[in-house]
Amino acid sequence: GSQIHLLLEKLPSFSPVEWPKRAVSILEKHGLYETEEDFNETIRETLAVLQDDTLSFVFSEDSLAEVSISAPLKEFSNRLMSGTIDRLVVKEKEIFVVDFKTNRMVPENPGMVPEGLLRQLGVYTSALSQIYPNHQIKPCILWTAKPMLMHLEADEVIEVLRKLADA
Repeated sequence: GSQIHLLLEKLPSFSPVEWPKRAVSILEKHGLYETEEDFNETIRETLAVLQDDTLSFVFSEDSLAEVSISAPLKEFSNRLMSGTIDRLVVKEKEIFVVDFKTNRMVPENPGMVPEGLLRQLGVYTSALSQIYPNHQIKPCILWTAKPMLMHLEADEVIEVLRKLADA
């Protein structure tokens, strides 16, 4: 998982023709080289994500990688949270908060997403709604095994977060 996350963070800043070579050098440089088979599968999966036209906006030049965020969460009595968002796409009226997941088992629909992942996106959604009050926050999970961008409802991930706060 950390290999794919790293490649999805670094490769978009290079020309697509360079991606295969750059992928090898990035993984070697960070000491993430495993077996040849795993290495090739990691690169194949990453390139499948980056080359998917429906996902191109996630990796466009105006997107941000590995965004550190810190904000008080109103759902938790304004307790300060901090985290790192895998990818943030800020548009004129909407913000896509994208979390990469390398799970082999990809849920068929948002209702099957594990609660912990929903909570994580709830935290990000809550924080971003305070930072960007005039934007519509769109939480998403990018499943790398498919590849597929699953859109979640902001109200639903916030509700999962609220349930945890009330527990």
